[in-house]
Amino acid sequence: MKIFLDVGAYMGEVAKAVLTSKHNFDKIYCFEPQLSACNIIREIGSDKITVYDFGLWESDCVKSLFHSGRKKTDGSSIYFDKFDKTNVISTDCKFVEASSWFRENVKKDDYVVLKLNCEGAECDILDNLFNSGEYKKIDAMMIDFDVRKSPSQKHREEEFRKKNRKI
Repeated sequence: MKIFLDVGAYMGEVAKAVLTSKHNFDKIYCFEPQLSACNIIREIGSDKITVYDFGLWESDCVKSLFHSGRKKTDGSSIYFDKFDKTNVISTDCKFVEASSWFRENVKKDDYVVLKLNCEGAECDILDNLFNSGEYKKIDAMMIDFDVRKSPSQKHREEEFRKKNRKI
């Protein structure tokens, strides 16, 4: 099966593009912890799209998701220091361990494309997938290293790249 994993699906912009692409994916799985955004993705109305109203992360948990309270384009993050400390809004959101989800839902012979744009959680997710060996199920990956936007996480991109150069 050809699967596209949209981690940090936001309002489904990428899912829509993938749905109409020449790549003809069998399934598009969208992971988005913001419930209001999940409802917008569901409105796309394709039986190829499955919306999960949780984010992937390094463990199963409920975490605060922070937002600047200004522009929707600022994105949300589990890392508070991504934002100016004034007017920060938080919402509790559900997260599921990435490697567990992979183990239960992705087969070794599936063709998997993973898109990560999750406002700072990408290194947590990648470390979890690499440490568990589940990353081997991924055929192609697109990563937006949003850790650059959080002072406390900024260093993690280079650490991840150095650690995984051999792969």
